[in-house]
Amino acid sequence: MKTISTFFVLLLLIVSNATADGENNYLRASYSAYSTNDSNIVLAGSLSDESLYTATNLNIAEGTSETFQLEVDNSSELLDVQMNTTARLVYYFTYKKVTIYEFGATTALRTITIDNDSPYFGVSSDGTKIYSYDNKQDYVSIFNATNGERLVRFFVNSFAGNNKLGIFNSDKDEFWLKNEGEFYVWSIVNRQQDRVVNIPNTSGNYKFIGNGNTLAYTQNQVVFIANSSNGEKIFNIQTPFDNIDNINFSPNNRYLIIKDGTYNLFIQFDLQENKIVNESNILSDSKKYSLTFHYVNNDNSRALASEEFILYCSRNAEIPLIDNSYFIYNIQKENKLITAPKGFIPLPQKAIISNDNEILIVSGKNLEEDITNALVDKNGKFRNYIDLDKYPISFLEDKNKIAVMDEGIFKVFDIETEQYEREFDTGMDDYYNLYYFSQNGGRIVVSNFIEIKVFNYSDFSLLYTINNSNYGINSNNIKKGVDSLIYSYGPKQIYSINVFTGEIKNIAINGIDLSYQLIDISSNGRFLLFEKDDNEFIVFDNKTKNEIYRKDLNELGQYINILSSGFFGNHELMWIRYEKNPIDSDPLVVVYDFVSDKTEEMFGDKEPIISDDGSLYYSLYCPMKYEIGAIRDPQSSVETTTNITGGVYPNPAYDFIKLDMNASAMNSSIEIFDAYGKQVMSAIYTGEYFDISKLTAGVYFVKVGDGTHKFVKM
Repeated sequence: MKTISTFFVLLLLIVSNATADGENNYLRASYSAYSTNDSNIVLAGSLSDESLYTATNLNIAEGTSETFQLEVDNSSELLDVQMNTTARLVYYFTYKKVTIYEFGATTALRTITIDNDSPYFGVSSDGTKIYSYDNKQDYVSIFNATNGERLVRFFVNSFAGNNKLGIFNSDKDEFWLKNEGEFYVWSIVNRQQDRVVNIPNTSGNYKFIGNGNTLAYTQNQVVFIANSSNGEKIFNIQTPFDNIDNINFSPNNRYLIIKDGTYNLFIQFDLQENKIVNESNILSDSKKYSLTFHYVNNDNSRALASEEFILYCSRNAEIPLIDNSYFIYNIQKENKLITAPKGFIPLPQKAIISNDNEILIVSGKNLEEDITNALVDKNGKFRNYIDLDKYPISFLEDKNKIAVMDEGIFKVFDIETEQYEREFDTGMDDYYNLYYFSQNGGRIVVSNFIEIKVFNYSDFSLLYTINNSNYGINSNNIKKGVDSLIYSYGPKQIYSINVFTGEIKNIAINGIDLSYQLIDISSNGRFLLFEKDDNEFIVFDNKTKNEIYRKDLNELGQYINILSSGFFGNHELMWIRYEKNPIDSDPLVVVYDFVSDKTEEMFGDKEPIISDDGSLYYSLYCPMKYEIGAIRDPQSSVETTTNITGGVYPNPAYDFIKLDMNASAMNSSIEIFDAYGKQVMSAIYTGEYFDISKLTAGVYFVKVGDGTHKFVKM
């Protein structure tokens, strides 16, 4: 048994100090850039919880993602992102500065300053020069991409107005300047006009492909592909979109992605086969996710995709905010591979915790009610997605096996193979609880309003059926205990059920007013948590038949409305989910420590999910965040049983306490500890009053022999 000092050292590990936030940021992507080698994609913007500029390197081929903070001036606007496959560099443009990264790197190679106020940028075909166009003074400038030195600038045709459009055909080292239905094309190398190319005046979404030899653009609902030398049209595709906001091509230019900006619809077109090969859910509901494709690889096996989710919490958020998450998508399997940032889970709401507390499966839903399951470790670090469209119920015999219930069918799912291994019909379409016990071949316990069934996990045979009405069992309140027991508790009684023998015991509750509402029971079935009228909570030791803690929690607010509550891992901690007042409907969750008499607000606004052994918890804060934390070891709590029986009175006390002990305690050593485990007094028990007048007000513990008793000094 741990010493009382050890206990209080552990007590000081307040729950919030041992937590880890889940990797659940999403990227508000403003810019993207693509290489021509099917491996490198860059998304740039800001994370959901901060305004700093952030980028994500996505590798389509390997299915990996890495998010990092950009080394740019965040007070300046991010203006553009470009990629050069020849030099294997990525260029981030802000006001008068260019920050350059190597492919896949998360730290900058260098930042250069360019003396030009320009909204239009380009990179030379070899990546060694930076181009910019100043549309107010009609100059094209060329800068050294190593040191920012201006090498040259030259004047281009001046047209009326300051909002002229200029674009760079980097593969050809050309500058294109639009004037109504014509592009004046300049050779940057020769610094002179080369030709005029006719393009419809109402066109947009310009994209150079095929080593700069081809220009793709849109006009109304049509996508055109034309020869960049003379503007001659090569191909066109009619779309149903009124607002085409982007077009993109696979690196081999076979697949074309056309995206609508109003409804986030897309069409994927195979230019070689001259046919549509994919389209949005709204146009075709055969897909697993409500997706928007932005880019596909050369063999059309993987894509950069996004999906919408709604940020909506409480009645005060009357207007939901719709945002997007981005990810690499396996087109053949129709599942996510990795998100940007890595491990994003839309609207996380459920979790299961492995028996050894090392891993969790965190589950969430997207806008279309599709379920995402992600494997994370106890520190909240994402491992991988699980291709499973149901909510997991419990881990089974090892960390690779989980239980799934599907309309009364119990299924065993293997995380590694992502396949169902075996299944059986429980006969319970609706169930309240499902528990797994690993001993002796394993047991599965399933309960509903009518009955509790116990199955052999080895062969799925039914071992016992317990009719709730025969015992007065309340299936709403069933809790898994240690080893082989489950507990069912109601207002006036507790039943323990041995899932291996079928033995049912009625555990009498004596010594407490049974008008109190029993709301939770410890995993060892010994400690009971009651709620009295007016939000007063009592912890009762059902072995010694003593009340050991009592607390009025109306101090949380004048109009506090407690929604739910329960033990937080062990009998000295409880969680309370409540509303502060009737005006603000946002729920809060706090942890109250009966030992230190301290209340600490938890991360989250939902009931915490606690591991079976009470040492780990998962909590969720609407709408996007989740947290995983450690609870102090329940075995470290002060043991109140002892071969020296008795107690301390008066309690609370002012100047003196009397120890009411049995005869075996006479002449025993007495030690008094404060709430931090520090010994503050000691004496020999003689049966007389003990002077505590010099102690400051607070919670103290008297240790006599192997027993410890709590009292409060006023």
